[in-house]
Amino acid sequence: KKCKAELLYPTRDWTRIWSLARCKGITNESRSFLFRMLHNLHPTKARLHRLNPRLNPLPYCRFCEDQELEESLAHVFSTECGQSTQVMEWLKSILSKFDPNISYNNIISLQLEPTNPDCQLECVFLIAETLSIIWDKRHRNNTMELENVKADIRARAETLQKSTRFGSNGTNLVTMIDCS
Repeated sequence: KKCKAELLYPTRDWTRIWSLARCKGITNESRSFLFRMLHNLHPTKARLHRLNPRLNPLPYCRFCEDQELEESLAHVFSTECGQSTQVMEWLKSILSKFDPNISYNNIISLQLEPTNPDCQLECVFLIAETLSIIWDKRHRNNTMELENVKADIRARAETLQKSTRFGSNGTNLVTMIDCS
């Protein structure tokens, strides 16, 4: 039986997307984050408003309130939201080296086609870690400075680098981050 996301977007290659979301080498926490994102279960203001408008009267992004833009996943993880613009531009610039057709929508739906399939783990790792850091910082009302986000992702890549099985992927990630 197909889930709501698959029914809503039937043209997407869900077999590939679910395979990427389960990619070996990413943490269980990141994997869980990706599954919630792909199922649109993260508690954005737009989703909470839709579920219970009395408790959540306004669906607007608190960082973009003067523009009355709904806080959806597409808004949060794009350049539409000023809070995450710089980090999302950085992520897209790295990913576009591996998938020249990458878009913000492709990023949040894990629809990527790296020209080098050997870089699949690195791409999924960058997406999962970057988006989960953005999500965490937004909901803790922390500032989103690119250099701090890059340092957090680099530290997580160094953990992967210490792995016997995925050490070379971790090394590739550290290099990708340092060169960006």
